[in-house]
Amino acid sequence: MLTNKDFYKYTKEYALKKLTAGYQAEKGLTPSTAREQAEKRLALLIKPVESCDVNSPKATISAIYRRLLVSCQNRTMMPNVIKFDANRTVFEKLLENFEPTKVLAKYKNADEVYKVFESTFNINKDRNSLWVLFSKSVIDGAKFMSKYKDVKAFRQEIDNIAQHSPSVLAVPRFVCEEIRGLGEILACDFIKEIGYIEYAKPDVHIEYIIKKLCKNEDMAAKEILNKVQEIAQDSGVSTFEVDKILWLIASGKYYDIYQVEPTIVVKSEHAGQNLRDEFLASLPK
Repeated sequence: MLTNKDFYKYTKEYALKKLTAGYQAEKGLTPSTAREQAEKRLALLIKPVESCDVNSPKATISAIYRRLLVSCQNRTMMPNVIKFDANRTVFEKLLENFEPTKVLAKYKNADEVYKVFESTFNINKDRNSLWVLFSKSVIDGAKFMSKYKDVKAFRQEIDNIAQHSPSVLAVPRFVCEEIRGLGEILACDFIKEIGYIEYAKPDVHIEYIIKKLCKNEDMAAKEILNKVQEIAQDSGVSTFEVDKILWLIASGKYYDIYQVEPTIVVKSEHAGQNLRDEFLASLPK
């Protein structure tokens, strides 16, 4: 059985090989140039974006609020309905450049937000409940973030909760209690993406891989998070990095964090086998 350190090393190299092949297929690059580009993109993907990283002087409340909204729509079918990244410039205009206080000044409640979304986007009546929920997240998120005068004040409260609670899920629970549409798993996603790199998002991809790796289908979210943290600690890297690499492998979506270059989409090389199972089957015995 692979040690945690060997698992991580294999996983990172696996991701690089897949991304390299993707660059070759989509851009016609030579193997060496494709590998170089793959290493550069992965290096950026395995750390939080500076503008919403609470540990960076470049972080802003508006960027953190925007990241919160991204996490709010990262549930099941929502990304394909809300399409936050594809509609980013539109949302930026509708939501006052993601300034929480300005959003609250513009909209009295979630109903007003929804009405604007309804008149702006071609909302499918079968999917309007997702837009209603997202509208609630917009208002709740603005109320939550507007409480803090700056990133330092926000970080101080989060750090204080983390330091005085024995539960690893104390911070995610604090956040999701404030915002409709944001459960513990999505709150973990938000927390890790704003610089708390000891967190992982135990979503369907991470859950599937870790349960299969541990040969335990009954693992709870906290146990899955603990396992990802254990792999990271034994490998000398952040939990964020392990989480991100596993997600990239399982989703096949190696995106550009600056949204300038197109996403490199990797597909399974084996007919009828998804990316997660393809990866698991490739692990050294």
